[in-house]
Amino acid sequence: MEQGEGHRAQGTGHRAQGTGHRAQGTGHTLEHFNSKRLKRLAKFQFISCVVLAALLLAGCGDDDENNNNNNNGNKTEHIRIGSILLDKSTLELEVGEESKLQATIAPDNATHKEIRWKSDDERVATVDDNGLVRAVSKGKAVIHVVSADGSKTATCIVTVTQPVEGVSLEKCPSTMVVGSKEQLRASVEPREANNQALTWTSSNSNVATVDSSGLVSALAAGEVTIVVRSQENVEKTKSCTMTVVVPVGGIRIEGCETASMAPGRERTLTAIIEPNNATNEGVTWTSDDTDVATVDEDGVVTAVSSGKAVIFATTEDGAKTATCVVIVAVPAERVTMGGCSTTTLTPTQTRQLAVTVFPANATNKNVTWKSDNTHVATVDSNGLVTAGNPPLGQTTATITATTQDGNHEATCVVTVNVPTTAVAISGCSTAVLTPGQTRQLTATFSPTNATSRTVTWTSSNTNVATVNANGLVTAGNPPLGQTSTTLTATLTSNTSIKATCVVTVNVPPNSVSISGCPPEIPPGQSRSLSATVLPSNATNKAVTWSSSNTAVATVSSTGELWLRRSGTATITVRTNDSGRTATCNVRAQHIIERVCQRFGLPQIYIYGRGFYEVSQVQLDGRDAHYNVISPTEIWFYAPSGTQFFGTMITRVFVTGGVYYWYTTSPGIPYC
Repeated sequence: MEQGEGHRAQGTGHRAQGTGHRAQGTGHTLEHFNSKRLKRLAKFQFISCVVLAALLLAGCGDDDENNNNNNNGNKTEHIRIGSILLDKSTLELEVGEESKLQATIAPDNATHKEIRWKSDDERVATVDDNGLVRAVSKGKAVIHVVSADGSKTATCIVTVTQPVEGVSLEKCPSTMVVGSKEQLRASVEPREANNQALTWTSSNSNVATVDSSGLVSALAAGEVTIVVRSQENVEKTKSCTMTVVVPVGGIRIEGCETASMAPGRERTLTAIIEPNNATNEGVTWTSDDTDVATVDEDGVVTAVSSGKAVIFATTEDGAKTATCVVIVAVPAERVTMGGCSTTTLTPTQTRQLAVTVFPANATNKNVTWKSDNTHVATVDSNGLVTAGNPPLGQTTATITATTQDGNHEATCVVTVNVPTTAVAISGCSTAVLTPGQTRQLTATFSPTNATSRTVTWTSSNTNVATVNANGLVTAGNPPLGQTSTTLTATLTSNTSIKATCVVTVNVPPNSVSISGCPPEIPPGQSRSLSATVLPSNATNKAVTWSSSNTAVATVSSTGELWLRRSGTATITVRTNDSGRTATCNVRAQHIIERVCQRFGLPQIYIYGRGFYEVSQVQLDGRDAHYNVISPTEIWFYAPSGTQFFGTMITRVFVTGGVYYWYTTSPGIPYC
């Protein structure tokens, strides 16, 4: 037996107690060894194996009985490890995190359950004797667990990620100019962090926007904060607060057009900053000669003594400058205008106006001329007024003369009349009306901007139509033969200018009737039909005739009715205007008046009316040979064997199977 640091061996079975490390499995206690003790254990096992081999060789010569006795003696069974299982095959950790792996030994009664832990890259992850894994840096490492004899192993792949710890921003401009762009650059910390993605936002997108790359676009004046944050950890942010400004582009002075002043007078000048939304509108006022004129911080100029001084307005932003020349002199006090008594003109006419500036010794007597409606009239720098060709509704313009010194004004109202050259009537193209109907006519004028636009309306025949003062036409109920009237629009200001419109009033038929309609007539005869259209003053009394059965009856355009054959037909008359109708039902009827025979002749005669389209003749039901002599006469031969006594019936058939008969008794009489 060999002893070393708490180890004890007996036979081929070993029992080891290590340094107190325990491996966690499924409720099993595993004793771990450090590498030095494992080496000692291996040496001990080697010596034990040599001794055991010697003993086995020494007993080879014994008989079976001895062998059996030996085998049945005290002997410890050695059970090897079958497998090692880890509770995780993969593991994800962030740098600095720890996690413990659990190993399970199978079978549960294995003799030696000692295992060793190892990392293939301790720069990424380490593992201690208890399976505690610690993440060191970003990357991947494989954790191995191995049985003491090295025959069984299990692995776990550990992925270590670097979390974002912060965000850095390279620069942050304090101001930006509207319309400019600024590229901001940011990065996550540490630089080896796995997720480098950033999100940019603006606190006020009306002032400035920022895109996904950090490009800031300045839109309007104001303050804005641009924030960049880690997508992985939104609490990791950096911000940049900046002011967006509108720079001054220029400056001008208002109130300087007539900067002539009398000593002791004041005038306020106004500095106009461009653009009007510039951020800094501060202005400094100065005078180049304070003996002539001074100016205060508000632009109020005070005339001191005669002479000329230049007033400067200088912007605080950009030092932009505007000037105003101030002349201190005798001021103009008032102005009057002459030549304005008769200022009614026609297009292109001119009128010269003149002004007088008071007092007579005023230093600056210059005036500025202006028209408030140049469509009506223009005025040049000398006061010459020229009448224009104004649009409709614009007839006057006010001409104003303003002194350059003092802005004193004199005015003159100019009227321009555009003569009317022609009148026309619109709404007259389809001026056909019926009684009581109305039509609005409108007078139009040439040129379209003519000033005079009043007309008087008249009608040449008020029985046909009347017209009121506004051009509204009302159709009357004219007597027969009166269908049209001429309406006239006469220009009130010049009665020689007028326009006319012919209005026609049609009185439509409201009914039509037929006279001369026979209820029944024989075929071959005609009748004259006539139509009566009401009212009697109907304008268009024309009618159209038609027959429902032209095979029986036809009717001409003048109402001439002709019966062609037996049957019925409806004759219709329709008014061409309004489509009023009337009808006449007619019937064409063949009539047999008598049947007789002539003495000494074999023929029998039939007399009557309407013998048209005869198809057959029978005597007592037997066919007879016949001949139609005329529409009023037929003769036929009596069928052979006819007995001329008793009652006899003669039948005449016409096309369509219709027949007519005549009875004689006794026999057939002589004609």
